[in-house]
Amino acid sequence: MGKILVVIFLLIGQVSVFVQPVTAGASAAASRAINELVSVEVMGGEHTSQVVFRFDHSLYYEKKERSPGEQITLYFPGVKIDTFNKLGVMGQIRRLSIVKNVSITYERTPINRVAVTIDFAKDSVLLRLTKMDEPKLLIIDIFDKKVLESIRKKVTTTLYACNDKVLPGLHAAKKKKSPSPRKAHIVIDAGHGGLDSGASSFGLQEKNFTLDIARRVCASLRKEGYRVFLTRNADNYLSVDDRVQLARQLKADLFVSVHVNAVASLKDVSGVETYFFDGAPYFNEQRKQKVFMFVHDAYDKCLARVADKILHKKLTDSRKLSSFIHQGVLDHLTNKKIEVVNRGVKKANFGVLLRNEAPASLVEVGFLTNKKEAKRLTQPVYRGWLSQGICNGIKQFLFEHGSVRTMRGG
Repeated sequence: MGKILVVIFLLIGQVSVFVQPVTAGASAAASRAINELVSVEVMGGEHTSQVVFRFDHSLYYEKKERSPGEQITLYFPGVKIDTFNKLGVMGQIRRLSIVKNVSITYERTPINRVAVTIDFAKDSVLLRLTKMDEPKLLIIDIFDKKVLESIRKKVTTTLYACNDKVLPGLHAAKKKKSPSPRKAHIVIDAGHGGLDSGASSFGLQEKNFTLDIARRVCASLRKEGYRVFLTRNADNYLSVDDRVQLARQLKADLFVSVHVNAVASLKDVSGVETYFFDGAPYFNEQRKQKVFMFVHDAYDKCLARVADKILHKKLTDSRKLSSFIHQGVLDHLTNKKIEVVNRGVKKANFGVLLRNEAPASLVEVGFLTNKKEAKRLTQPVYRGWLSQGICNGIKQFLFEHGSVRTMRGG
């Protein structure tokens, strides 16, 4: 009987034991990864830059602030460095103007692990780290302290987030008249496109319906004087990163993604459902561990609260926006004597919802795998009703909630 190699990993009170017979390939077995980096996505934004690491298993990581307010190192045990190199992690993070330098090394002591070190200009940023289990992500939100300071000065309500005393330079902002809802930048996203046809059934493709409905929404809102942009206006492919980057570049105030549902195994399923980002795991992380880095004094704590208020507002507004759009579609179809199943407003962690700076909603207007709804979707009049319902929801949200730029310092 051959020798046995036993590898033990101790991760936060959990012991994982891997037993592997030693063979000629023993060295390869010993270095086998227990997790793997699947992708990395890096985006700059108006007041937040974001780095998102996606792994194929639940993640354990460690962090160390090597130089206070200037350098952070993230340690990923049991992960190979090869994928970090193949995905160009170092180059992607370096693209962010707020980052000074990035290095990635492989360490064998105290255990095998990848170390990612990121350098910033001293005392220029706050970092917020969030680990999610579904999907398996590590999200690094990078806040420019100058931008947070600007928002802190402009928004009266942040006074109450900065403890009881007014910090130097902080004065209650004069109440200004809210800008017209028609000045909001609205981005309408037609799901899928190009080689990505989305759902397919009865010889129909989702990408064609989403584009048509998105165009109708855009045309209708523009006719009423709104500033509206399409992520795509033709049958071309866009990645999630492309869509989110475009929304950030346009300084979107609202992002609405149009999709058509499908469940091939359940052809009787039908109805409309609308999604917003599930922020619970994002903020529940705060109860478990320190999520902000580079926080060293009362002023930094104040800015961290401002940063959290920005995130909370986005999540709250996303939920409200989704509710208004969902109800807008249902009400308009009801007015047209169309019976449709109300599948509700739901939480999800879709990429376009998670990574948008603006309030974001994803509406599934029906099921392409349901014969009745598929037939309806082929009718231009019905698609017009759907688009008008989406428009009604967007307008109601804007008028009832005023300027969505309040926490953006705009």
